[in-house]
Amino acid sequence: MSTGTIYVGGANVWWRGAKDDATDTYLTGTATVTFSVYVKNTADDDNGTVVTGADGVSMSYVASSNGNFVGNLPASASLTRDSWYWLEVTCTPSGGTPHTRRKAVQAVDRGFGP
Repeated sequence: MSTGTIYVGGANVWWRGAKDDATDTYLTGTATVTFSVYVKNTADDDNGTVVTGADGVSMSYVASSNGNFVGNLPASASLTRDSWYWLEVTCTPSGGTPHTRRKAVQAVDRGFGP
């Protein structure tokens, strides 16, 4: 699994090109999508405790996209610079079965600009 970054001080979290496992079709605004950020347990790669301010954050469908969802990680989320976390996104397609994706992310500072 590839790794990524997550920004200290809050930022948008994206899931691009989300598809339904059962039908291989892009998800739409009828799906319920949330994300949570967990401390990465280095001993066994399991989830540690959930990060304060980053539990069950709703993600919204981006209109007219092919399965793109975005949610806002609040600036108050307790991330530690250069530490590793698990970003988990859980999706329940309309009338479907929930599924979860997990990605290792490192907390970094956002540069200047948008």
